[in-house]
Amino acid sequence: MYNEPLSFDVVPGKTADTRIFRLHGPITLANLFDFQKVLNAGTEKLTIIDFTESEYMDSAGLGALLNYYVSGKRHGRTLRLVAVNYRVAELLKLTSSQDRKSTRLNSSHITI
Repeated sequence: MYNEPLSFDVVPGKTADTRIFRLHGPITLANLFDFQKVLNAGTEKLTIIDFTESEYMDSAGLGALLNYYVSGKRHGRTLRLVAVNYRVAELLKLTSSQDRKSTRLNSSHITI
């Protein structure tokens, strides 16, 4: 599971200012660079990361998402994680990422 490649599709959301990343595989240090490049290049106001087919994220993947979150916040952007499984949610809890005032965590999605 951890050594699988990461592929992703980027599809437009319901509005022009929304994009959705559909992940296929884990986000790890070994495979996150293409994902990070495309993620950081976007200017949409809302970015949704769909974890339906991604069961694992390591600390490098978490760092990539948090870096995007911090940068996006300065530019009025929102990051939403959907279909987050227990393992990824626990990583966010463990690192206190979900404790940020602007973060909401429930059983199916996380908005940071």
